[in-house]
Amino acid sequence: MVDLGELENYLNGDNAVDGDFVVFLDEGKIEVKKGQNDKPYKVVNFLVECKGRQLIYTPDNPALEVLKKAWGKDTKKFVGKKFQIKTYPKVVFGKPKTAISPVILEAKA
Repeated sequence: MVDLGELENYLNGDNAVDGDFVVFLDEGKIEVKKGQNDKPYKVVNFLVECKGRQLIYTPDNPALEVLKKAWGKDTKKFVGKKFQIKTYPKVVFGKPKTAISPVILEAKA
């Protein structure tokens, strides 16, 4: 069997499942994207490792809130931190998607 999730470059519901562990490898980079009606919006992309693969993780706003609550707003502090994946269904731009919610393994002191 071939796992087609291995063709993905982004951490998502096609290549990760509940219980997988993720490690932040960098502090992230801001990317400007175009949404509906070509309206620009910003996301942050992190290089992460999951199941021995380096992938790009683009957390949605609810996930960012979980990460900020755990480790603060300075993403340099995210490097080396870990979380466990919890997936849930979500509709994005009218299309069904499997979103990733981080379950924090280490809390901010």
